[in-house]
Amino acid sequence: MLTDFEATRKHAVTGMFIDLCQQCFKTVQMDANLPTKDRRDLISEDDIDDSVEAEDEHDSNIGDTLDGKDY
Repeated sequence: MLTDFEATRKHAVTGMFIDLCQQCFKTVQMDANLPTKDRRDLISEDDIDDSVEAEDEHDSNIGDTLDGKDY
């Protein structure tokens, strides 16, 4: 089951929902950087991967947008 944050993540160009859990999404992001529209206000502790130590905020892909707005 997806969290509210995961369930509302959309592709920034097509507007289609990306129905992937955070772990699966990060795996896909390693191969293809997808521009997304994310609802940062819905992020919970379940959405944050504690297994990655000292991960740079720019590499996390949480809240990446095309126009800098949160959706």
